[in-house]
Amino acid sequence: MKKNHKAFITVFIIFCFVAPVANAQISSSGVDSVKENKYLPYDDVGFFNEGLAEFCNYDEKQNACGFLDRNGEVLIPAQYESVTYFYEGLAGVSVDGKWGYIKTGVAKWLFNLNMTRLRYQ
Repeated sequence: MKKNHKAFITVFIIFCFVAPVANAQISSSGVDSVKENKYLPYDDVGFFNEGLAEFCNYDEKQNACGFLDRNGEVLIPAQYESVTYFYEGLAGVSVDGKWGYIKTGVAKWLFNLNMTRLRYQ
């Protein structure tokens, strides 16, 4: 039983380090980033998935998250509290604690589901 427990912990730790870069595209300079090494004035920028990366600015009162392209141009303005990466053309977004989906390149709600959480299968 102890051996299985150690194996599980080892696999879990490896997964925690590998999962964040699993969807990143690799270029000659490593993990692909915004072209021309632009300075991005955001508190957090995620990995690119389907050509877009999420970015967030954190404030004492609220978070503001949106999406930018590989040129560093904002395609979907920072208007969401929290976002997920795009998967099959959809990204989860949160406003006022409720979640819904938006479509690639479109800053309006695709589905107004008012869910408290999202799940990908």
